[in-house]
Amino acid sequence: MKIDVYYAIMDIISQFGTRNSLKHASVTFPEVDPKTLGSLYAQYYQRRFKKIHFRHTYPDKMEQYYRKYCAKAKKDPSRTLIVRMAEEADIPPCFLAKIIVECYLMQTEYDMEPPPKAAVMQILKDTTRLNDPVMALQVDTCIIADEDYGPYVDTVKHTVGHEYEALLKQDLKEANIAFQDENDLRAKGYDKTPDTILDVPIAVDGFVVNWIESKASFGDEESHQGYLRDQYWSYWNRKLEQR
Repeated sequence: MKIDVYYAIMDIISQFGTRNSLKHASVTFPEVDPKTLGSLYAQYYQRRFKKIHFRHTYPDKMEQYYRKYCAKAKKDPSRTLIVRMAEEADIPPCFLAKIIVECYLMQTEYDMEPPPKAAVMQILKDTTRLNDPVMALQVDTCIIADEDYGPYVDTVKHTVGHEYEALLKQDLKEANIAFQDENDLRAKGYDKTPDTILDVPIAVDGFVVNWIESKASFGDEESHQGYLRDQYWSYWNRKLEQR
């Protein structure tokens, strides 16, 4: 994708700020794959939320959300209550559900102490663990409704990532390119490994390729900088070599 097209698409996404922006972007750029547009929006959403996340996790703010929820739930126990509250606060439904569950556990099971993160995540993954059936249904609704945050989204990302890794290995095998994967490298004692390291380097567009990392997301400049810092330089510095 040309950089000017990328910036134009991101302008549209940031202008609307919701998934509705994808409809406008697809009309303006019909040649761009809808999956690519979806990936761009996902990155925009994650970065935007990362910047404002801290504002909503102060104890006083969390308590405020919980008190508001309890007051509303007495009059409106409908399953969409937390979703609507999240829309009003402009935060992901699953994030608000997580706050409410955490405050609920703190007051009912943990003697006003913050519950372990694992306990909260177990409930988000299995709401039958929640003793309040009305809240459980409302949290379930948040998980189903939230397209950008939460356990379902994490599962989809994880699944897609594995799918792309499998496709990479399949392509290499069909091209008769010998390689070692993460399992092979970890067996040799490496902790951080690329998805595949080639037994014999290949040349692509004049560049020597020693290893290939599969990413099921759009690779913009900020993403690449993060991958370089967290992953790629460790591959380079340690000079992984296949034997």
